[in-house]
Amino acid sequence: MEKAELEEYEAKEIEIARKYMDRYWGNESVSVRQFYRDKIPTHERFASPRIGEVPVFMLPAFHEKILLHIQPRFMDETKMWHKFGIDVRDAIELVQEKKIIPILEGMPTEFHWEFGGSVLDPILESQPPSNIRSRAYLDAITEGKYESYLDKASQLGLWEAHDYAELCCLGHAKLAKELAEQTMGLFHAACFLCEPLTYHLQG
Repeated sequence: MEKAELEEYEAKEIEIARKYMDRYWGNESVSVRQFYRDKIPTHERFASPRIGEVPVFMLPAFHEKILLHIQPRFMDETKMWHKFGIDVRDAIELVQEKKIIPILEGMPTEFHWEFGGSVLDPILESQPPSNIRSRAYLDAITEGKYESYLDKASQLGLWEAHDYAELCCLGHAKLAKELAEQTMGLFHAACFLCEPLTYHLQG
């Protein structure tokens, strides 16, 4: 997609995220899925593959829907295979068959490919939701504290600032602090153990 198209797409995502954030500001009990409801029906169930688990191409036999986070680095086709065990073209086919629900892990403008069309363009053209919405969710339930938690993570010298802020926003600030103090450079690895607490942020 052209840069201007991605900028327009990103502006639309920001506007939608802001609308949901305003609606649910201060509501600690709201589900993050409400922030994706215009793209993902709130009643649907889906599989969300994790690194090192069952390859994505095997999941359609067991699940009707698969939630797949699409990263900018997947513009290098080998990266998606290494992460999820499926190549970009097969993923695109499953998206078109509505078996994969894509979510952008990043801002739409991060998917601009300066050398021409990107292999991800068939996915981007459908304008899937982005994780701009999950950030808006975290701000909504904490009344805007997400940024302050990022700052705290930086003060603690953590590279994984988002993981720390996410745990804090979800009410696990004490756990995040203990992990940061006890795991040192392994904080991100330790956060995998916390996925039962943060899993619903996948959409």
